[in-house]
Amino acid sequence: MMRALEDEEILRAFEEAPREFASRFLGDKILFIDEAQYCKDAGRRVKLIHDLFSNRLKIFLTGSGSFDIKVEVGKHLVGRGIYFELLPLDFEEFLMWKAKDLHNVFLARAVLYLIHLVFPVS
Repeated sequence: MMRALEDEEILRAFEEAPREFASRFLGDKILFIDEAQYCKDAGRRVKLIHDLFSNRLKIFLTGSGSFDIKVEVGKHLVGRGIYFELLPLDFEEFLMWKAKDLHNVFLARAVLYLIHLVFPVS
């Protein structure tokens, strides 16, 4: 289940009682925490959750502050974390991933556009 820490109520529950916060998700076996950089001491809290529940709960942290997550949160999770950096997709990559049929149309248009640039019609 995804929990975004930009929601003040969720952030407060995570900050004030991380053990109780995590225990609500043990049945799901996976806890996604988005915008982890909103919590000033997320690393310590996630370490506690990991140490208490690692055999029953997998934790995924995401956020737009990749530096904060990797450095500030990561310093508490030495030997406990795996880091993935997902770079933004450009439009062509998005089409390849989401709509392969539209990607072929996009490529055909791009080729026509390039031909027009090289051989302009007067």
